[in-house]
Amino acid sequence: MLVNKQGKFLSQREFPQLALVQPYVNGKLLTLKAPRMPELTIDIYFIGKASRVSIWNDVCNAVDQSDAAAQWFSTYLRTDCRLVRMAEGCIRFVDPQYAQRPTDQVSFVDGYPLLLVSKDSVNDLNKRLLTPISVMRFRPNVVITGSLAYAEDSWKHIRLGKVDLDIAKPCGRCVIVNVNPSTASTSKEPLKTLTSYRLRNGKAIFGQNLIHRTNGQLHLGDSLEVLAQEKIG
Repeated sequence: MLVNKQGKFLSQREFPQLALVQPYVNGKLLTLKAPRMPELTIDIYFIGKASRVSIWNDVCNAVDQSDAAAQWFSTYLRTDCRLVRMAEGCIRFVDPQYAQRPTDQVSFVDGYPLLLVSKDSVNDLNKRLLTPISVMRFRPNVVITGSLAYAEDSWKHIRLGKVDLDIAKPCGRCVIVNVNPSTASTSKEPLKTLTSYRLRNGKAIFGQNLIHRTNGQLHLGDSLEVLAQEKIG
């Protein structure tokens, strides 16, 4: 995660050019690439002097990832910032309003371990847009195909391959979906169109936040089984 001088997290909301940063992890090495920037490879520091950082309403312990990483990102973003990693032993709990178990936890992502998006739902959205977009606009961890558009709205418990997951809540979308991940350019779409027909409790929703019930690995081509769902009024 990137943080400013005060230890507050930074994201594509303020810095859309972050969409063009390409990170590669190889064991305990992190390589960073970005337009007009020299390639940088650094050690990933798991242990070190901890600092307190904030993401939304949570405060966590973090380990700084070197002056070299800080200089690289500060130059690229033209603002002072540092790259940090969640410290060993630090636990950030999922919002208790939506957690399925009191032990559910999350890393430095927005709020939930995984985000599922349906390609069929994206296809339906694209029928409403003047310029179609890719599924990557929604920054998903899991992309599914072969279901009806928005069928995921009714799912409560699913199995992907051999991993059981709970649907915690629909994902309320922010302006990041208006950032093209290939170019970092911004526009009013697709959030404007989503708001016209997918508005719930003041938020345009698209995709589902997931919490894993069991440990395991997800693989490209895994089958999806819906184990529990609710009727959508």
